[in-house]
Amino acid sequence: MRTLVIGIRGWCNTGDLLLFGREGGELTAAFRDSISNSLTDTEVWCPDVDMGMHTTLSPEELSMELFQQIDEKASSSAVDSIVLLGYSAGSVLARRVLCRAHGAYEHGQFVHAKV
Repeated sequence: MRTLVIGIRGWCNTGDLLLFGREGGELTAAFRDSISNSLTDTEVWCPDVDMGMHTTLSPEELSMELFQQIDEKASSSAVDSIVLLGYSAGSVLARRVLCRAHGAYEHGQFVHAKV
């Protein structure tokens, strides 16, 4: 059974001016490697999403972008299960992606489930 662990990063980038030298919301390679080494037959993937401090994308736009990237990734690889792992603001986006995957679209309406 092949599992795809999708790490969704937090807001801000390391080096953003208002962080005053603190780390941003990126998921580090060491963190990703620790998950890969702990779980068998697992791929850890972190989609590239513009979540810098000054992004102009709305959370809904970010969740749609994530949904599309995840859909492409899952369609192009042999995956039996998907685990969404959100860090900080990424956890809220992960929940929105999960709701969208189960049929909840804008305004919380359920249209159909995508299986």
